[in-house]
Amino acid sequence: MLLNKATMNLNINKYRNALQNIIDYGGGINETTIRRCFIDMVNDFVEDKNLKLIEELEYRTPQGTTVYPDGTLKDRFRLSCGYYEAKDPKDDLDKEIEDKTRKYYPLLNTIFENSRFAVLYQNNLEYMRIDMSDDGQLEKLLNAFIDFERREINPDFSFEDIREILIQHMLTNKLFIAVFNEAEFHKANNIALSIDAIVDTFFTREKKKEFEDKNKHFYHTISITASQIMDHHEKQDFLKTLYEEFYKTYNPKEADRLGVVYTPSQIVDFMIRTTDDLLAKHFNTGLVENNVKIIDPATGTGTFITALIDRIPPAKLKHKYLNELFANEVGILPYYVSNLNIEYTYWQKMDAYLEFPNICYTDTLDNSYYIVDIHGQPELINLLTEENAKRLQNQNESKISVVIGNPSYNANQKNYNNKDELHREHPAIPFYKNFKKWATWGKSLMDIHVNYETAEEYPVNISVSKNENIKNESKFDKKSNRIIIDDTAITGIPPEALHYKLCIRSALEWIIDQYKIRLINDKTILEYFNDYHYSAYKNEIITLVKKIITVSLKTLEIIQQMEAQTV
Repeated sequence: MLLNKATMNLNINKYRNALQNIIDYGGGINETTIRRCFIDMVNDFVEDKNLKLIEELEYRTPQGTTVYPDGTLKDRFRLSCGYYEAKDPKDDLDKEIEDKTRKYYPLLNTIFENSRFAVLYQNNLEYMRIDMSDDGQLEKLLNAFIDFERREINPDFSFEDIREILIQHMLTNKLFIAVFNEAEFHKANNIALSIDAIVDTFFTREKKKEFEDKNKHFYHTISITASQIMDHHEKQDFLKTLYEEFYKTYNPKEADRLGVVYTPSQIVDFMIRTTDDLLAKHFNTGLVENNVKIIDPATGTGTFITALIDRIPPAKLKHKYLNELFANEVGILPYYVSNLNIEYTYWQKMDAYLEFPNICYTDTLDNSYYIVDIHGQPELINLLTEENAKRLQNQNESKISVVIGNPSYNANQKNYNNKDELHREHPAIPFYKNFKKWATWGKSLMDIHVNYETAEEYPVNISVSKNENIKNESKFDKKSNRIIIDDTAITGIPPEALHYKLCIRSALEWIIDQYKIRLINDKTILEYFNDYHYSAYKNEIITLVKKIITVSLKTLEIIQQMEAQTV
C-alpha cells in the first residue's frame, strides 16, 4: 500500500511550510508544535486508508503501568497499528528513546522524531534512521510506518473473513437464548465484547433490527425444538447437529474448508478412555490426575472438553477446570458455542457458574503471537483482546501433557467444484528436468545453515582503536560497511553479503542486534551483577561474523544458480 508519489510530495511540502511558518511567526519550534505538524502530515497521508493518528491515547504496558504516546495510529476497528513520539530539536534523540524504553513505551511500530532526525522502531528493533531534511528518506520512513504488517488472529484475514465474523456474532446472540436461555454471554465473553463494539460502530439500531427480522423464522424454529429438550446431554447433541447443519446450509464452502463435522459422543468417549489407559500404562497417571494438562487444539463445539468435565470427579474438577484444561478454536461461531457449552456443562455438574479461562480464539498451528521486547520480556502482539492474548500466553507457557481432539480434516485445503466431481489440491513437489541438481542444491543449503558453526571464516580486516573513551557497544555502520565492537572495527566485508536477508534485514545485522546490550532497570542487578562487557565475548562475535559472511555468500551463490536454471 505505497502512498501516491504526488500526494506524498504535496503533503511533505505542506508539513515543511507549516514548520517554517511557526518559526517565522513564533521564532522557533518546540516539541508541541513539532507534534502537531507531524500528526497533521500523517493524517493527510492516511485519510483514505481507514487510519488515523490520534494524540495521547492511553497505552497499558505488559508491566501493568500506563503511558501516553504522543500519537497512536488507529484503524477503523480501533486497533492500534503504530505509535509516535515527538521531541524538542535540542533534545538528544537517542537519550529520549532510551528514557521512553525504560518506561516500557511500545516499540512494535514506533516513530521518534525531533524535526531534525527520525528513528523508526519495528518489532522492538531499530529499523530505520533518517535525516528529516531529506524528502526521499522521509517518504520511505512514512511508507514503512503506515505499511507495517501486524500479526493478528490470522495474517491472511480478508474483508470477507471479517464480514463473516460479524454475521456469525450477530446470529449467535439469539441462538444462545433459544438453546440455553442464555442472554448474558455476549455481555461477558471477552471476544464477544470486542466484536460487539465493532458491530456498534458499523450497524445502526435499525440495521440490527432488520437483520433480526430476516432471521425470525430461523430462531423461532430452534426455540420450539430446544424448549422440548430438558436433558443437558441431549441439548449438547442438538447443538452439535445444529452447528454442523447450520454451517452446511449457511456457508457450505466454509464448512468444507474448515472441516465442519462434529465427532459422535461414542467416538469421543472411546478416545478419552483409550488415552486414559495409555497414560496409566506408560506414565502411571491419568487424565483426572493433578498436573496432567490437556488441550483440544480444534475444539469445535467443545465436545472433548465437556466429556472430560463429565469424567472428572467433582472434588478435582474446579482445579482442573481453571488450570489444566485448554481449548482453541479459530472459527467465531464454534468458539462461542464451545465456550458456552463448556461453561454450561460445568455449571450443570457443580451447580455453580464459573467462567472457563482457558479457551482461546486462535489458530493452534500459528499462535506464537508475542515477541521479545528490548528488555528481554515477552510482548503480546494484537490478538483482538488483551484477555485473549494473556490466555494464549498462559497456554504457551504451560507444560501440556495430552493433546486430544478431532482436528479439522480439511482445513487449509482449497476446494474446486468441477461439474459433479470434487477435486482437492494436494501439496506439489516442483519437478524440473534436472531434478537431481535441485535436490543437491537443497541439500547444500540445508548443510550450510545447519552447520553454520563449522563454516570457514571469511578473511576480513580487523583494526583496534587506541582511543580510551570507547563505548561498550556493537553496531553495524552500513554507510562505511563496517562493524564496530567496542574498540574493534571489522572492515573488508563484501557488500553482496548484505544481500542475503532474513525477512527485511541481512543475516549480519541480525547477529549484531542479538549481541547488543539491553537496558536494565533493576537497581540491584545494575549495582551488583551488571558486569557484561563485549571484551569478554568479542573474539567469539568476530569469529561468528566471519562465518556468517561465508554462509551468506555461499547461500547467494546457490540461489543465483537456481534462478539461472528457471529462466
